[in-house]
Amino acid sequence: MAQTVLVHSGGFSRVRPLVAAIYDKALGHETLQRHFAHVDMLKLIDRQAKMIAGVMGGHDAFGDETVPRADVRHRITAEDIDDMGVILRQTLADFGYPPRDVDRMCNASVRRRLLAVEA
Repeated sequence: MAQTVLVHSGGFSRVRPLVAAIYDKALGHETLQRHFAHVDMLKLIDRQAKMIAGVMGGHDAFGDETVPRADVRHRITAEDIDDMGVILRQTLADFGYPPRDVDRMCNASVRRRLLAVEA
């Protein structure tokens, strides 16, 4: 049986620092930072670490049906999705994930985040 990205990348202990680095970059981003003005970042990082772990092949604590309820109130745009995708891709590469795993995780993450974009 093939190992999941989560297992062969070192397990959940590597996920939270990865997600924290993603949000450090997002907080410094000119247009993305507006989404985090009144957000409990520790809670968000914990939640997103669980979501990313699910994308990596671990237990998926949050299904697609929870994304709109959680994110639509933040008025996320397609441009925001694109910008977060760039940050995600850069951060995964910075953490040493191989290109195949980066592509897989970015595609799964974008697909899920697109559920949150308002029409």
